[in-house]
Amino acid sequence: MVNTSYPWRDGRSLSDVLADSRGWLCKRRIIEDGGGASESAIAAAEARLGRPLPDDIRELHRCFRFMRIFSADGPEDFGLYSIEQDEISWERPTDAIPAQDWENAEALLIGQNHYGDSLFWVTGHRTQPDGCIGICDHELAIGNLQFAIMARSLAEFIAKIVIVGGLTGAFEYELELDDDWEPLEQRLGLAALTLISNEYDELNPSALQGPS
Repeated sequence: MVNTSYPWRDGRSLSDVLADSRGWLCKRRIIEDGGGASESAIAAAEARLGRPLPDDIRELHRCFRFMRIFSADGPEDFGLYSIEQDEISWERPTDAIPAQDWENAEALLIGQNHYGDSLFWVTGHRTQPDGCIGICDHELAIGNLQFAIMARSLAEFIAKIVIVGGLTGAFEYELELDDDWEPLEQRLGLAALTLISNEYDELNPSALQGPS
């Protein structure tokens, strides 16, 4: 899955991406300082869900404990749900358009942005691999699809938000970088908006045709 056009597609394993991202995620108050969820907490979540979590989601929670978004000390840009939160749930995106892309899909809700748009791990999508990451873009701030794929895998999703400087910068074209970071165009060597837009079109080919 290496593609040098996108610097977040560098072929790193999820474990390497998580290790490399720990400092940035902690600085942005997305994760707590310290270890991840216990095996008993993960097992309790799986018992509540009535099925095992995907392997990459299990690895994510083994590695990190997540701060609650909208809490006093929590993240401002986006958050991933802690393993104890009931918001982690399986859903069928029956209202997603175009229906043919999503008719066989299931979505595991894993977090949300500061607008309340859900982030989800997807299986069964028509054009993208199992384990891709999507967002419910209810105001169509990103493109013309309310349910859009944002990354081909959890590893690329985490790598992308770290490289770009946050979920807002990665997916909504409004760059909110830390003061000590170079402008995105300089760091990537490409116009940031063009790069992000091109990947959106690649991951969501139905967007080029318009929803139906």
